[in-house]
Amino acid sequence: QAVELRRVHQQSLQASEDCHSGHRLRAELNDARQEAAAFAASGRRLESELDGSMAARQEAQRRLHAAEAHIDDLQSRCDASSSSLRMAQAQGEAAQRDLWQARQHA
Repeated sequence: QAVELRRVHQQSLQASEDCHSGHRLRAELNDARQEAAAFAASGRRLESELDGSMAARQEAQRRLHAAEAHIDDLQSRCDASSSSLRMAQAQGEAAQRDLWQARQHA
């Protein structure tokens, strides 16, 4: 009967240890689930921030392309104005020479 009592006692200790291990594992599982949920929330927040950053980048690129097109237009107009100015200066110089020559012959 003492042997049986020891066997039952051992089984009882083992069951108690198994129960304690089960509680500990359940607590670890809950902790892991909470950590996974926190990581998932962080991931969603980072994805949202990335989406916002990508939208801002696209808007900046659009504005840059518009500014480049405006600069190209201004450069074309500046080049045309410079060409017209050089032509007008050359005509003015020719007119001054003609006037000077006309005064010399008069």
